[in-house]
Amino acid sequence: MVNVTVSSLAALGVSERTAQRWLSLYTPESVEEIFGYASGAEPTTLRKAKVPLLALFASDDQYADRPARHIADWLAGACPKNPIDARIIAADDHGFSGKASTVARAIRLWAQEL
Repeated sequence: MVNVTVSSLAALGVSERTAQRWLSLYTPESVEEIFGYASGAEPTTLRKAKVPLLALFASDDQYADRPARHIADWLAGACPKNPIDARIIAADDHGFSGKASTVARAIRLWAQEL
């Protein structure tokens, strides 16, 4: 395992603020690691949700550390009392560039199913 720190990321030209945010999101011990699929931790924060949840994933997210299908499948079973509807949209990036109408349609159809 590589030891990633704010200073090591800064040495690569990443701003300190960006480096700190990256570490807070991607370090398994972080308080922001609310899902658990990366660390194997129980998703206690996620399970506190009391409303229907929809998770959309880009099929080819440039930031993904694993296939979208693996995350979607994990989310679908993570909260048995409030199942999460996880869907994958064919898209080349995390921001769903050029897919606004596809994302809007997915959200609209999900809302109609509630």
